[in-house]
Amino acid sequence: AVMASGSIPLALSAVEDIHGAGPGMYYDGGVTDYHFDIPFSDDSLVLYPHFYPHITPGWFDKMLSWRRGNPQHYDNVLILCPSAEWVASLPFSKIPDRKDFGRMDDAERIRYWGEVMKRSEELAGELDEVRTSKRILASINPAER
Repeated sequence: AVMASGSIPLALSAVEDIHGAGPGMYYDGGVTDYHFDIPFSDDSLVLYPHFYPHITPGWFDKMLSWRRGNPQHYDNVLILCPSAEWVASLPFSKIPDRKDFGRMDDAERIRYWGEVMKRSEELAGELDEVRTSKRILASINPAER
């Protein structure tokens, strides 16, 4: 899969017959399958660490705020994500992203990203506290639909 990660459909040629993956043409799936929007294979719980509480099926769907994954595909999925309040408390009220390279000079971007990395330790601490206090059920919210 990594071998085809740069093969953008309609822009670059596919990678053919990847050893161990079977015969065929392989493309980067991020454009069409930005987030998984398929039913998981069994009824086990699936832990899905993510930036936000919603799933965006395809790369081009990112601009369509109403476009979300099929809710039936997530009946057994726990999305582990920071709260909107926590994200709003970050510098610039957002999680760092690649657009920061165009919005900030190197020093500002590095300072900002470093602050958010440091603040992310709060999330690790909260998860550990929820896990060890056995308040995990009280901490689970229904998925955005």
